[in-house]
Amino acid sequence: MDTIKPFSLELTMHGVSGAFGQPGSPTMFARFSMLHAPDSSLSGAVCSFVSKDAAGNWQEVERPVASDAALDVAAKVHALGLP
Repeated sequence: MDTIKPFSLELTMHGVSGAFGQPGSPTMFARFSMLHAPDSSLSGAVCSFVSKDAAGNWQEVERPVASDAALDVAAKVHALGLP
């Protein structure tokens, strides 16, 4: 098996509502962030999601991502040809 070099990855998505071609109002933000540093306590990944509830208040949820799942995400991003 090849050794994986240390790397970091961050993916961000934004959702907005409004008329096409016009400035919109944000409705949600999602972020996946990981640091892969073999044999280091710094390695880890987290997924965060912020969205408006029915009353228009912002709610935030953040969860850790298992190492195998995070490496799977990184492999799929790489397979898409993204740097």
